[in-house]
Amino acid sequence: MSQMRLAIVAPSGSGKSTTAGFIEMRCRQLGKSARILKLADPLYRLQQQFYATAGQHIETYQQNQKLLEDIAMHLRSICPTSIVDDFVKRLSECVEDVIVNDDLRDPDVDLPVLRRLGFKILRVSADAGSIAARLDQRQDLQTQRTSTVDQTAMRIRPDHVLVNCGTSLQNYAADVFAFTDTLLQEASGDTSRPFVSPPLRQVELWR
Repeated sequence: MSQMRLAIVAPSGSGKSTTAGFIEMRCRQLGKSARILKLADPLYRLQQQFYATAGQHIETYQQNQKLLEDIAMHLRSICPTSIVDDFVKRLSECVEDVIVNDDLRDPDVDLPVLRRLGFKILRVSADAGSIAARLDQRQDLQTQRTSTVDQTAMRIRPDHVLVNCGTSLQNYAADVFAFTDTLLQEASGDTSRPFVSPPLRQVELWR
């Protein structure tokens, strides 16, 4: 099996990281190596430097969403491909069977590169109430309730859709596991049980 590559797109609070974690877990259960590879790694590194300069320590993946979006904007103003170039360099060093990206948001620069690299796109869909509840439960440094970056990400058309609302975490994990099983079957050349995404009109509840 060649390296399977999947990128997850959704607004903040939809469950991108949770989904990626379940995919990684399922792959390992099935004897496949997997890695979650973030586009935003350089943004998180720079965010830590901002806080360190201000005399504060933060963990690597804590989120000040406004600061992260501002850093991304300024990096892209210097070099539009700076973020995805860093991602491609790190991807070239990955030897795992499955690579999952859980923070694709840019449809104009990053998406075409990931498509050329063989990434399939998974949209995680959740209703506004579920998103708000999850954001309230997170301990972000700062949360963007209305984000232009999230709005831009809605232009990305997915290959697959998973719905993450109105269900228990256990049931959602089962959905993700089934989806992962099908992707691995397809990657191995077995298409006897293809995963069928729900119609978009039924799942685009966050629009």
